Amino acid sequence: MRESILETITATLRPLEFVLALWQGGSAAHDYTDEWSDIDIEAIVQDDHVEKTLTLWKAFEDHL
Repeated sequence: MRESILETITATLRPLEFVLALWQGGSAAHDYTDEWSDIDIEAIVQDDHVEKTLTLWKAFEDHL
């Protein structure tokens, strides 16, 4: 499930020109995940696209 969620996030955000950086933090950043690990996603977007990014994120959350 974790990989599927990450693939969806990446496929959605990576092609967007206003997404400047995207990475995982938390346990994944230290190569220590298990079945209880949450997903810590960090994104840097252009200032004028913050609201659009939050809207995309909310739509993604609604599908979980």
